[in-house]
Amino acid sequence: MHRLFLVSDDEDFAQWVEKELSDYGRFVRKIDDFEFFIQQWSTSEAEIIIATEYAIESEDSFFKILNQVEIQDPFITIMLIYFREEDAFIQSLKDRNVVCISWNDLDFGLMKKRLEQSRSIKELQTRAESYPQMHSSNKSEYVSNDTDDTDVEIKIEQPELTIQFGLEIVDKESPLENSLTGNTEKQYVNSYSPIESKDLFNEEFEKKDEYIEKAYVESHQESSDETDQEDSPQLKVSEDKQSEEEVVLSRRNQTKKRYPKLPSLPKHENQIIYKDRVIINEKIIGTVLIAVASTNRRAGSSHNAIQIARYLSGNSFEVACVELLDINVNPSVFKFLDDGTKKSKKMDDGFHSEGIDFYPAANYEKYIKILNAEYQYVVVDLGQIVTNQGRKSKEGRFFKEFFRANISIISTFPAIWDFQFLVNLVDKLLDNSWNKPFNVLVNFTDDKRYKKFTDTFTSREKRNLQLQFYQNNFLPDPLDLEDDTISIVPEILSSVIPSSKKKKRFYFF
Repeated sequence: MHRLFLVSDDEDFAQWVEKELSDYGRFVRKIDDFEFFIQQWSTSEAEIIIATEYAIESEDSFFKILNQVEIQDPFITIMLIYFREEDAFIQSLKDRNVVCISWNDLDFGLMKKRLEQSRSIKELQTRAESYPQMHSSNKSEYVSNDTDDTDVEIKIEQPELTIQFGLEIVDKESPLENSLTGNTEKQYVNSYSPIESKDLFNEEFEKKDEYIEKAYVESHQESSDETDQEDSPQLKVSEDKQSEEEVVLSRRNQTKKRYPKLPSLPKHENQIIYKDRVIINEKIIGTVLIAVASTNRRAGSSHNAIQIARYLSGNSFEVACVELLDINVNPSVFKFLDDGTKKSKKMDDGFHSEGIDFYPAANYEKYIKILNAEYQYVVVDLGQIVTNQGRKSKEGRFFKEFFRANISIISTFPAIWDFQFLVNLVDKLLDNSWNKPFNVLVNFTDDKRYKKFTDTFTSREKRNLQLQFYQNNFLPDPLDLEDDTISIVPEILSSVIPSSKKKKRFYFF
């Protein structure tokens, strides 16, 4: 059991989180705010600190506390429950490995899941620093000594296929034509806006954030005079006359005044019980979006995107294959497939070859049009979606598109340096609340090297991070179906390829 330290003046949350993490750890201490925090934490020997945003006096003071904590214990895990819209402050905390969860996202099992993922990432980051030495020593030297790391079959359930549409297109004058069906795109697209937009938050949360900000500013204006008085000798004298309990209660009430009431927490007694049922699913509804991203440049995302698109076209599906790249990081390669022969036919902003509509170096507006052209499948090559900077990575231009796909695939090589790049990418995705399985396709590797690479992750880490590895067969030409006789693609796409029977969950309250 882990030793937990809670910083929150919300008694309801304190009771809820204690019950939520009852099988994960024990709260050795609970305090209302960060006043005299270091002294109390140092004596508690807590491994994990959980705090709510309204327990923080100021951003600067919290960073000072972080610095002190990290000096004393570099391996400490800190979790912050915040209610604001994600901003530079929250992002800076994520960059410092603070586990940040929005209050509105709280749900059963989420905190435990994120804590376990954070622990696994820290272990992997530490291991990655000495990864070259791993292969010259015995496996037992680098696999963590965890009693839970027995060899078990890891079953990861793929998310169900659900595609929603509803965003209007800005330019409606030049509809894009699907060369396979002749259909022009509908004037709407999936409900997500371009990645530069902040429309991912729904309208209700935006209104609440405006209310929170307004209440916060007004409360600070009202309390500015009170703050000056707190520093005066007269107030200190009056405080001395009060009982210690009254002073604590008064300060707690002043803190709570700054913030509006937070939304209700889910009730543990309403947990869901799942059962299986069988439904018939013999056709595709809407367009299936498959995103492929690489851990680094030349790690195989373009190769894999073409391979997947060719498999789908070979099975008589209507498919488009799109390059959506930050050209400063990922040069376009699809254009080289247009060889000018009879196999390749020109079309608007692209070409048709091997039953696939290819769109090299598409911009975001063109990408939106392609999604509306009524293809059954769109395979998008995103290339390298993060830039590697030590332990932390910076998000690329089309990073968010990886989240929006029905199936998201990470392409990697099994080289020593690719291990660090893979860990960095997984870490960055988790920082942005990734909650789906990681489909990792390992390219150009033999059985021995594949096993060595994947065994670097313990069974517990694979389970906590939802890592599902696939060994790609050796395929020099991704367009040649005859060479892809033992394709791994059907297994990866099993949840989005029509079949006669599918299992679906329903629930009882």
